[in-house]
Parts: sequence; C-alpha cells; structure tokens
Amino acid sequence: MIVSFLQFFAIYTMPYTDNSLFYALPVAFFITALLIPTLAPLAMRIGLTDAPCNRRLHASETPLVGGITIFIGLMFAILILDTSLSGYRALFAGSALLLLVGVLDDFHELSARFRFFYQVLAALLMTQWGGIAITDLGSLLGTESLPLGIWSVPFTVFCVVGVINAVNMIDGMDGLSGSIMLLTALLLALLAFSVNQIDSASILSLFAASCAAFLVFNLRTHLRKRIHVFLGDAGSMMGGYILCWFLIDLGQEPAQAYAPVTALWLFAIPIIDTVATMIGRVMRKKSPFSADRTHLHHLLLSSGLSVTTTLLVILVAIVLLASVGILAENHAIPEWIMTVAFLTISFIYLSVSNKHKLD
Repeated sequence: MIVSFLQFFAIYTMPYTDNSLFYALPVAFFITALLIPTLAPLAMRIGLTDAPCNRRLHASETPLVGGITIFIGLMFAILILDTSLSGYRALFAGSALLLLVGVLDDFHELSARFRFFYQVLAALLMTQWGGIAITDLGSLLGTESLPLGIWSVPFTVFCVVGVINAVNMIDGMDGLSGSIMLLTALLLALLAFSVNQIDSASILSLFAASCAAFLVFNLRTHLRKRIHVFLGDAGSMMGGYILCWFLIDLGQEPAQAYAPVTALWLFAIPIIDTVATMIGRVMRKKSPFSADRTHLHHLLLSSGLSVTTTLLVILVAIVLLASVGILAENHAIPEWIMTVAFLTISFIYLSVSNKHKLD
C-alpha cells in the first residue's frame, strides 16, 4: 500500500519530471525495508542497541540501524535518477559524516562538545562546499529585504546545528522522528516541484520513501507491539541535516519556493518544542542539553493519551501549522505578520508547557 502511494506520488508529479523517479521510489523503499531485518540481528550481536531506561518507552533492547538503512536506501535509489548530482556532493558528504558520528554516539555516548564540533563541520560543508546558506531573511521588519552580509555563514551554521538537534531531541517516541522526517520531506518535495526544482524534489521524494520503509518497522501496530528498530542518533542527525539543507535552499534565491519565514512554519513543531524545552531546563537551573521527559510528546503522554494518539496529535499539528505558512505565502500575507504570529505561538506554548512542567 505504501509503495502504491509513493508511485501515485511519482505519477502525480510526472508533468514536472522524467519517469526515473517512478522507478527510484520503490528501490528506496525496498532496499531500506530489506536492510532492516538484515542488519538488526547484527546490531544486536555487536551492541548497537538502545537499552530501556526511565526516559524510554520500550521494554527491551532495540537495534539502532534505522538511520543506516535509510541512508543506504536513499543512496542506491539516487543512482537511478536521470540527473546530475554534482551539486549535492556536500549534502551526501555532510550526511555521511553525521551518520558516522551518530553511529559512534549510538555505540558509546559521545560528549555534547564532540557532537557539536562535527555538526558545525557538516554545516560548514553545506555553506562552503555546497553553497547553501541563508543570505537574506526576507521582509521580517516590513522592509523589502533583510540581507545578512558577513553574518550569513555563522547564522546558517547556527540554524543547521539547531535543526539537527531539534530532530535528535524530539526522537523519544515510537514513530515520531521518522514520521516528522517523512511528512516534512513530502511537503518540501511538493513545494520544490511547484517551482520546477526537479532535482531537489526527487531527492526529497526518495528520502521520504526510505523514511516510509523505516516506519513499517518502527510504528506500533495492533499486530506488533514490539518495535523492531530505532533511528538512533545516526538517523536523527543525518535526517535533520538533509531536511535543513532543503529548508534553507528552497527558502533562498535562486531556487526560492517560499519566503524564509515560511520555513519556520514548515518545521514549526520541532523548533518550538526544542526551544521551549531548552528554555525550560535553563529556568529550572539545569543544562539545556540534559535529558528529561519535558518534550511535547512526554506532556501529551502524561496527560493520558496513548502513543498512537499522541503521534497523531503531533502530526496533525505539523500539517496545520505548515498549511498556515503555505496559505499565508499564497495569499501574500506580509512576512513580518507571519513572524510575529510564529513568535506568539511559540511564547504561548513556552508559557503553557513550562507551567505544566513546574506543576
């Protein structure tokens, strides 16, 4: 059923691209799906697993090979595309770098400083080699544009590291990070198709297909209660990097599909949740990088919702906020208004969530 949907997606976008995407989508899906049961037993033998603890929702050791399989499935499928990929070498290199660092972190928890160093390095690969950077913030102040000038690279690095950690930090519930990556990739792919950015749209579509295959083994169902595989830090960091590449690229000239502020609405839930959680930790005199159970999904679960209902609530919220951003874009709502609206929603969530945490 999932493969049929992906091929329908390819047919829907045929007017914009060639038929190589039609064949590449099932390759991304099936290679990822076949690798998971192949690598999971190996991961159990070598200790590449996530053990249960008081912050986890699973009851037994689970292999952390989701990110590895998504990356391999994506890379194999990309080879089928009838297009030049030279402009994406930095994307593949940065993704591979973070995947490797993530695997090492999954084996033996690395220091935050070590992870941060390589996240910055991957961000610099994006800006200096890939040429992807935030050069203009748009009309945030009601002016025609707000160019960053010499602050472009440091601001981009800050945003890349932020998005990577947003995906990594929200990865605390079955199916959550994988579903967010899948949904965001599909939204970005459709927006890329709409402005004829075929290569970007195709890569995003293949990434979504690999994420869909992972979710088959990660989502809870009535038929299978035990989760077969998790993303791991390797998957969440790699996935966050890929999404951030296209969130930035499609929000800037010459490939612009939306105003820079719209990117915030497309990725609103991970951003708002991460910022609110870190601020809350600082307010409680804890490290912003310390682990706890204060994310949005923890709050929803503690309110009595099931894992499945919590996941659906978050995904619906993502779609609603993304729809607001896209509709505002289509109706030419001033960017400064959308910025104020986003900050207002963020402040409301920060106030409500931290009051709940303190109570």
